[in-house]
Amino acid sequence: NSAHNSNKKQKILFVSANIYWRRGYNFFNNKFENIDTINYPIIYELKDDFDILGIEPQYLNLSNRNNRTLKEKLKQSFTQWKAFDSYLSFSIILVSLKKYFKFLNKLRKHSQEIKNELLIYNSANLYSLFEAEVRSSIKNIFYCLLFIEIAKKIIKKEKPLCCFLTYETGPSERAMIHTCQKKGIPTIGLQHGASAYDTNPDYIRNYSYNPEQALLPDFMSVYGEATKEVFCEGGYPAERIKVMGNQEYDFYRVLSENKERIRAELMEKFSIPKDKKIVLFISTRPYEEITKADIHYHLDKMYGYFGGFQDYFLIIKLHHGERGVIDHKTILENKGMKGRYLI
Repeated sequence: NSAHNSNKKQKILFVSANIYWRRGYNFFNNKFENIDTINYPIIYELKDDFDILGIEPQYLNLSNRNNRTLKEKLKQSFTQWKAFDSYLSFSIILVSLKKYFKFLNKLRKHSQEIKNELLIYNSANLYSLFEAEVRSSIKNIFYCLLFIEIAKKIIKKEKPLCCFLTYETGPSERAMIHTCQKKGIPTIGLQHGASAYDTNPDYIRNYSYNPEQALLPDFMSVYGEATKEVFCEGGYPAERIKVMGNQEYDFYRVLSENKERIRAELMEKFSIPKDKKIVLFISTRPYEEITKADIHYHLDKMYGYFGGFQDYFLIIKLHHGERGVIDHKTILENKGMKGRYLI
C-alpha cells in the first residue's frame, strides 16, 4: 500500500473494527465521507511523526454482510489497513491446535472435578443445566489460542511502539492486549460511544476489575469526567483512565472557520430550500431499546411543536445500529412529512 511509510519511523498500531467506519469529517482531504471516525483524528495528528498501521479485526470474508464496508476500508488511501487474519498461517494453526489438545488433555484429567464441583449452588449440582454452555466455551478456547498466536505474529512482524484499541473487549483486541502486555508494549483503549450506568456489561461491570483477568488496556481514553465516574463506579481502575475529550468533534474547529461555505454546500447537496429552517433529529439510544412507539412519540411531539414542519426541513441522523430496525421514512410519509435521512 503506497500510503504505508517504508522509512524508519516508529510504528503505531490502531485496532478498529469496520463498525466504526462511517460518515465523518476526513482531515486528510477536508471532506465528509466514510472514515474510521474514532481513529482518524488521532491518526491525522500522528501521521507525520510515526508510521501508522491499522488492524481490522473483522474477517475479510466474502459471505460477510459488511464485506463492502470492509473492502472500502482496506482499499482507502490515507493510511494502510490489514485484516487481522491476514497474518494467519498454517504454522500458527498447528501451534494453536497443539496447545488446544494439551489443554484438552489436562481438562480430561479433571473432568470429574469439573462436573462435581464447577457449578454448585446451595449443595445442588447444576452442571447438567449448563453442560452445553460449558462445552461451547471449551470449543472457543481454540479460537482464543489462535487469536493470541496471530497477535504474537503481528507484534513480532510490525514491532509497534504502542497499540490503540477501539473496542477493548473484543476477542481479537483482548489477544492484542495480552500479547502487548507480555512484550511491554503500551496499549490505549479509546472510548467509542456513549457510556452510561445501563450500558453493555462488557464495558461497565458490577464487580471490581482484576486487571490480570480482565485484560484491560494500560490506559483508557474517555470523553469526560462523567464517563470516568461511570467507569470507576463499575470497578475500572481510576489510575488507568485519562480524560482526553472526544476526538470525533475536533472537526468543529474546521467547520467554524468555513461554516458559510460548508452550509451552502450542504444546502445544495441535500436540496434544502433556502427559505426553510432546519431541524436535526439525532437518535442516540442503543438500538436494542428502540421501538416504533418511541419514534412515533418523538416525531408526534416535534410535529406539533414545529407546526407540521411547514416552515422547517427535518433531517434525521440515525444511530448506526438502527438500520433495518426502525423505518423512519415510512413513519414520516404516513404523517405527510418529508425529510432527508443521513445514515
